[in-house]
Amino acid sequence: MRLASPALLALLAAVPTLAADAPIPQDAALAAKRSAERLEWNRKTLVGAYDKVGKKDARWDAKAREALETAARVFSQQVDPPANPEEIQAPAKAAVSAGCDDPIVVYLLRRTQDYQPDLGSFAEPARRMKEAATALNASKYPAIRRAAALANSADGLAWVGRGGKDEVLLKQARDQYEAALALLTEKAADDDRGPICEVLWYATLQQILRGLRDTGLEPLPAYEKVDAALAKAPDLEALRLKFRGKFWFDYGWEARSTGFAPAVPQGGFARLEERLKKAREALEKSWSLRPDPQTAELMIEVDKAVGGDRKNMEMWFERAMKLDPDHRGACWSKLDWLDPKWHGSWEDLIAFGRACGATKNWRTGITLLAGDAHYRRVGRMEPTAMTAYLSPAAVWSDIGPAYEEYLKHFPKDAGARSKYAMLLYRADRWPESHAQFQILGDDLTTWSEFPFTPLQSLQKMRAQLAQLAAELQKKKAEADAKP
Repeated sequence: MRLASPALLALLAAVPTLAADAPIPQDAALAAKRSAERLEWNRKTLVGAYDKVGKKDARWDAKAREALETAARVFSQQVDPPANPEEIQAPAKAAVSAGCDDPIVVYLLRRTQDYQPDLGSFAEPARRMKEAATALNASKYPAIRRAAALANSADGLAWVGRGGKDEVLLKQARDQYEAALALLTEKAADDDRGPICEVLWYATLQQILRGLRDTGLEPLPAYEKVDAALAKAPDLEALRLKFRGKFWFDYGWEARSTGFAPAVPQGGFARLEERLKKAREALEKSWSLRPDPQTAELMIEVDKAVGGDRKNMEMWFERAMKLDPDHRGACWSKLDWLDPKWHGSWEDLIAFGRACGATKNWRTGITLLAGDAHYRRVGRMEPTAMTAYLSPAAVWSDIGPAYEEYLKHFPKDAGARSKYAMLLYRADRWPESHAQFQILGDDLTTWSEFPFTPLQSLQKMRAQLAQLAAELQKKKAEADAKP
């Protein structure tokens, strides 16, 4: 039996009685409206665009539209039922096999085809992606669709070029990033410059900025190239300011580094404050032009780094969630802000985690942050103490039901299932943990968010449980064989 220390037992006794955090704004009607609007916009710029400018033929129209409709559901993050990218491939392949050479259908096929991410097998898919993106760019499809395709293609070329130190491929990648950027000012009837389109442009511009840097530009020249393109589109001033704020935020952290204070380079703290001041100014101006949940989330991150004002953080958090009840990013940022390593306490952290669970909002995984809060709490404990903390019903009731509900809707989310298997293991729920590891099979993975568990540690847990299961099965077989 695993024993806990008296101090830990006292902590466990206190956990169920923590003060509650304020309820998280959850407007179900608004969430449904936003989801419907995303789907409508994606249908308009995919299926609708195909009907207007696509290469149609009765031999492949049905499959082409099926692929585009599936893509619209994937890109708009539909959850009822959830749409998965691999579902695009079959109808797209069927359309192309029937003779379809429509550029967006061919691009979707190239985008979703499987490959192994190593130089030997990635070069050919990267070449095909470049060919498909170039053809799509020559079409009359909406500018944002063409820009996203060019940026995705450039990522593949840059990856292969960096790995093989191939300057020709790196130049091709740079050319495609710049071609994508040039589309920013193109006016097209189907390229609606509303909030949904701007979200996709924002993501694409971040991708272009990273790509320009990956292909040789220094941070400031790369940013200035993107900013110059944005300056030519006055209707995108709010987007330009948000992009500026994100750049100075990231650039500030590059100066400081993410290491502990003793490892920060000389002058790193001063440069962080200086650059985050620029980020704050840009984001506040962007918000005044177009209130946006991503902007509010970034303001929480800025305050976390150089502020620590709880009232200010709560204001931006409420703004984000009132605009988008599904905005998990803002919830994660607040959870991190409340971590004692920043500005909160364990009591604040657990209380907010439980508020996330209380939303019942599994659509974007907000409920799973309840488990993250407890995982942060035990992150530096010894294994025995972890088990003593996580296993009681008062704590596990925040974790298990949330994961079971989420995975019922998103059974293919390997990251969430891997974390659930780990939490089950740490809570001494080994049969359930073994079952989750078995479901995962070769899809076992780690995750990108703090706190992390290395893949090697997850593999050791899986191997240990598999060995125990085999031993139990052997003992049962021996017992059954006895007369």
